Amino acid sequence: MFGPDDVLGVLDGRLGPWVAHAAHLRLPTGEGEEATYVATAFGYRPQYNEGLRLWYVDVALRPGVVVWPFLRLTVARYQPDSISGAELSSPVVTEFVQLPPERTTHVSRLDDRSVRVVVSGATVHRPMSLHGDAQSDQAAIAANRVLVARLQQKDPDLAGDLGWITLDTQPLQIVSYDATAHLIAWGTTLGSDDPIPLRRPGPELSDWRVTVEEWERFPGDSDPFAPPAILQLPVWEQRLVFADEVHL
Repeated sequence: MFGPDDVLGVLDGRLGPWVAHAAHLRLPTGEGEEATYVATAFGYRPQYNEGLRLWYVDVALRPGVVVWPFLRLTVARYQPDSISGAELSSPVVTEFVQLPPERTTHVSRLDDRSVRVVVSGATVHRPMSLHGDAQSDQAAIAANRVLVARLQQKDPDLAGDLGWITLDTQPLQIVSYDATAHLIAWGTTLGSDDPIPLRRPGPELSDWRVTVEEWERFPGDSDPFAPPAILQLPVWEQRLVFADEVHL
């Protein structure tokens, strides 16, 4: 779970509508005029989405090494210029949401035909395998996480995502792991038979890119239609928990 200290007032280092202004307010509990409690409100200037026709705010969080935390927000309309005790509307509690793990993707060019891909972040693992024997930390992480990187080139004759042609696909291997801080880094190298052109940074996207996917693997339910005489082993399932693309 996140607390008030985990809410950041600045998103991506930018000021403006993303700045959270903390206000300590004394609110009634509904049990009498003297029964109040102090709440900390973080005020955000809402933005309007023309496509969805909805108002929204971007709330930056500090997950640290917490993996898959649950978050539940209490939202209200905040008017700091109101009379004392009436700054907030009646609060509404949202549903629980589970936040995916935070990841950072680094892509560097080794030469004109190859790139190095490194993905890092916090992680956890299951200490035991399905057969009950103990596993090392890195072996357990490798069993529960699968990361794949792809080097792709755009076909100008095909529009959309179907126009990307995969030239190389490689799994990412664990290159460093800090068991105390629960931080890990995976890495691999991708290559092309043709030179990857250098380009100046600009608004136009490149015709070359690297994509990364992280799949979390976990044991699911066994086959309900299998005969009783067959040993019922869990079926391994997987879900996509992180995806990124970096244009070269």
